[in-house]
Amino acid sequence: MQHLRPGTIRLSAVASVAADGAPVVHVDGEEHPVDLVIAADGIRSDARARWGLDRGIRYAGYTAWRGITTTAGHLADEAGETWGRGARFGIVPLPDDRVYWFATHQTPPGGTDDDVLATVHSLFGNWHAPIGALLAATPPEAVLRHDIHDLVALPASFVHGRGVLLGDAAHAMTPDLGQGAGQAIEDAATLALLLRGASTQHLEDALSQYDQLRRPRTRSLWRQSRLTGRIGQAAHPACATLRDAALRAVTSAVAAEAWPAPNGGRRPSQKASTVDRSSSAGRPPMTGRSPRLRVPVTPGRPVAGQSSAARSARRRPCTWASRERISW
Repeated sequence: MQHLRPGTIRLSAVASVAADGAPVVHVDGEEHPVDLVIAADGIRSDARARWGLDRGIRYAGYTAWRGITTTAGHLADEAGETWGRGARFGIVPLPDDRVYWFATHQTPPGGTDDDVLATVHSLFGNWHAPIGALLAATPPEAVLRHDIHDLVALPASFVHGRGVLLGDAAHAMTPDLGQGAGQAIEDAATLALLLRGASTQHLEDALSQYDQLRRPRTRSLWRQSRLTGRIGQAAHPACATLRDAALRAVTSAVAAEAWPAPNGGRRPSQKASTVDRSSSAGRPPMTGRSPRLRVPVTPGRPVAGQSSAARSARRRPCTWASRERISW
C-alpha cells in the first residue's frame, strides 16, 4: 500500500467502466485513463452489464442464515453438515471454542425475520445436538440472512477489450462447494502471473490466456456447486429417499479405496468406517463421502493433517444424507 501513489485508492466513490471496454474508469464523474480495467464488483456486476456480458442472476431456491457463537464453552469438535428435506445445517469449529454455523431452508426470496434466532430455532431447534446449543450461544446480532443466488450462465468471455472480470463478477456460484472466495483468489493469482512482465502492447494476449484458463475451471465448479445444492436441498420425499439410498450404497470402505492416501501414501491406522444403521433416535447416523471426493474420512474425526481451506479446495460433489451427520 505504501508504494501506491497518493489518490490511487478511492474509498466510497462511484466508479463505472466504458461500455466498449476502453481502458478508462469514470470515478465520481471524472475520467481516468488506465492500462487495464479489472472489474471485481460482485454478482450484480455493473461492469459485466455495461460490457454486454451479463446473462442474468438466478435465485437458487433457498435462503441461508449464518452465525458465530460467543465463547461459551466447548460445543463442537468436528466440522460437518446435516441434510434434511429442503434444509441443511453446517458446523465449523473455530479457534477459542467459538463455532461458525450455517443453515439453509427452501423459502421464497426476499423474506425477513422479526426475530432471526427464533426463525432458525423454529426450523432447526429439534435437530441433533449440538445444534440447539449453538443457536443458544449465538447473539442475534451475529446472525446474517441472505437469499442464495448464482449466475444464470457464465459470460461468454471474462474479457471485453481492455477490461477483465474477476471473482463473483465473472462466475458467481452457490456456496455449496465453498469455492467462491477461493476461485476469486485463483483468478487474481492467474492474472498476476500472466501480467508479470507483460508490456501494454501484449495485454490482449495475456487477457486471452486468462480467459482460456479460468472459464473452463470456474464453469465446472459453478455447475458442480449448483448440482450439489439441488441434491442437498432435495425436498420431495421421493427425491430425498433416492438421495439417501445413494449414500447408503456407497460405504466408506469402498469410498476410501477411491481416494489417494494421505501422508505420503501411508493410510491412517484407523480402518475406514462402514455405515452404521443403528440409532437410538431411530435414524441411521451416516458418516462418509462420495467416491468422487478427494478427502478420506475416518469415523467421527476430521481429516488429519488437512486444514479446512485444503479440504474445501479439494471438495467435489457429492455427499448425500438426510437428517444424518456428515463429517468432513
